[in-house]
Amino acid sequence: MAIQVPDPPRKVPLVLILLGSLFLLGCALTQSLSELVSQVSPFAQQMTLEEALAVPPEDRRPTVLEEMGAPDTFTIQFQELEGEIVRYETWSYFDFQSRFDFVDGELLWAADLEALPDGSLFPHYYQPDDFHAGMTVDEVRELLGEQELLEIELAEGDIPGGMGFVGDQILLGFDQAGLVYVETLALSPDEAGGEIGLPPGGTDDTGE
Repeated sequence: MAIQVPDPPRKVPLVLILLGSLFLLGCALTQSLSELVSQVSPFAQQMTLEEALAVPPEDRRPTVLEEMGAPDTFTIQFQELEGEIVRYETWSYFDFQSRFDFVDGELLWAADLEALPDGSLFPHYYQPDDFHAGMTVDEVRELLGEQELLEIELAEGDIPGGMGFVGDQILLGFDQAGLVYVETLALSPDEAGGEIGLPPGGTDDTGE
């Protein structure tokens, strides 16, 4: 079923802002979620990806979803490691000021986030489990419904020979094998002018 995407108000062009973000790669928790995070030892936080993959994974994402709901924003990267496709993802919850990082569903670590200003727009109409490694451009277009996607060549970027798309608060990267990168973005009001822009850490269209 195609995702029905609302038309949130916009006051600034976002294409160049979003392109800059494409190449950049807890607080008020419930008790059960706190227990989940406490199981991630300091040693686990320092594990390499190869070491993490040597441990039988336990998918912790359903627990996080049950306790926290859908993430405000997320990033997914698909990478090949020793012949296997690895799914690395980051879920951000700005109201809880918390971020969770997973590899193939295994919770590797949690980190603190700064809260965003009131009035920020979160793309909750996207869900991480809607996106899978190797999806074709046509499959992603069908998933996003009637949404317009701006195509960007990535020959000089982090995905040599790849193709990128910029949509409504979403960035997508493809290589010859299919989908390899997904990022959704929050839009925050500019406290000075009241306009909508990326949260701290983004770049504007002037590069300043």
